Amino acid sequence: MSTEFSMKTANEDAVLNTLRQIVGPTNATSHIVDLVAYEKDQNWPFVNPHLPDYVVKVHNKKEVREIVRFANRNKIPIVPLAAGINVRGLCIPTQGGIVLDMRDMNKILEVNTEMMTVTIQPGVTSAQLSAACRKYGVRPALTSAPDMASIFANYLLIGLYHSSSSDGNFHILSMEVVLASGEILKTGSRGLVGAPGPHARGGGPGLTELFMGSPGSFGVVTEMTAKLYPDPKFNAGVAYGYDEWEPAVEVSTKLMDARVATQIDIIDDNLLITFLPTEMVDRMGEEAVRKMLPKVVMICTITDTIKERMEVNKKVAQGICKDVTEGKNFGIASMGGLGELSSGGRITTGMLQKGYYHCFAFYAPLNKCIDYRDINYKTAEEHGYSADYDASLLAIPQAPWNGQLTYYELEVLTCDPTDPAQLKQIQGYSEDLVQKILDCGIYGWFRPYAEVIDVTIDRWGTTGEFIKRLKNLVDPNNIMNPGKFVY
Repeated sequence: MSTEFSMKTANEDAVLNTLRQIVGPTNATSHIVDLVAYEKDQNWPFVNPHLPDYVVKVHNKKEVREIVRFANRNKIPIVPLAAGINVRGLCIPTQGGIVLDMRDMNKILEVNTEMMTVTIQPGVTSAQLSAACRKYGVRPALTSAPDMASIFANYLLIGLYHSSSSDGNFHILSMEVVLASGEILKTGSRGLVGAPGPHARGGGPGLTELFMGSPGSFGVVTEMTAKLYPDPKFNAGVAYGYDEWEPAVEVSTKLMDARVATQIDIIDDNLLITFLPTEMVDRMGEEAVRKMLPKVVMICTITDTIKERMEVNKKVAQGICKDVTEGKNFGIASMGGLGELSSGGRITTGMLQKGYYHCFAFYAPLNKCIDYRDINYKTAEEHGYSADYDASLLAIPQAPWNGQLTYYELEVLTCDPTDPAQLKQIQGYSEDLVQKILDCGIYGWFRPYAEVIDVTIDRWGTTGEFIKRLKNLVDPNNIMNPGKFVY
């Protein structure tokens, strides 16, 4: 055995022993069989699998603080993980180091119906929080991530989209963050001694957003207080199908201006068919089902705590849809699983049945919807995919509460990246599409995808350099989830 190997082993043992002193002997490991589960996620074609050196399960913020301090002193990368359901490489330890597994920090610390707030830990899932809030007659803003995903992490990522667009996109009032130095930072009114309750404003610059959009890159968030909303008792859906995109966008714009819709979804037929019950598609055959479907469907969801107001808003929505004569009423109930969209749900079984799917999610104006559609369909065709079967677009307007803000997904639904040729194909499509989306113009990416950050930073100019300086200020040793955001 060489001296070099012996020294490395001794150093690793010293690190592991220290970690075990902090969290206990059964909660820190460097065994390969324990590490492999953390080396990759669905986005492995763009974030190469990489084993962590250690996995540490933490149970409280004291342990988090001690581990972060230790990692910073020894310049060991640290990657926080909330619930372990990840799809875009954010929790892959691309530079090794410590994966901080926070799944056991899963307590709902307070539900406050007077303040309409909830305080939670990182491991709290959407299903767990929804069930707890329902007992009090309130609800959280729900993302369309799986029920077992961390709602805490999705809030930090500014959500995919929510059960009610009128909730807005920012739901965190305040949070508690462990900085790389081990110091604890409290944002919003949480940082003010004697504050009567959690609020987004605490005097001076708002610091909460510094830790959103790139979880783990500026610090480890151990606790947050988020907004709650009244739980609507009544809901209805209005859906119209169109053979062209223009009337669907026109109707959606009018619905937003009228402020009657809780949520609006614009879905093309390629994505729509994956939302349908698989037994229905299997029984009828995919081609027969496609002939039944319009090219694009607009689904308008209306919810309210007052039945009479819900009924009035439904009638207004139906009237707006009928005014645009190109559309035809499209019964949600008759199409099975589509009804789940009315509560912020999303059916992924059909998508996953086709294998791997790849998407870009971003925010941009609704009036550019047709442009994004054309870009995705054309780029897909140029890289060997079919616009009629493989490529799709989903748009969820957030207006009028946020102007023209709309959540978009451009997707390729059929791909097997385990095949070398298809891996090269999806990578080429991705590289090309990113440039074209940015050239067309967007507000920003939904989350820090590995394949978009570098090119986006280049376009930020002074803004990007300023963010780099902020990162260096709070994390001078670059241990906090390195390589996932600015460098």
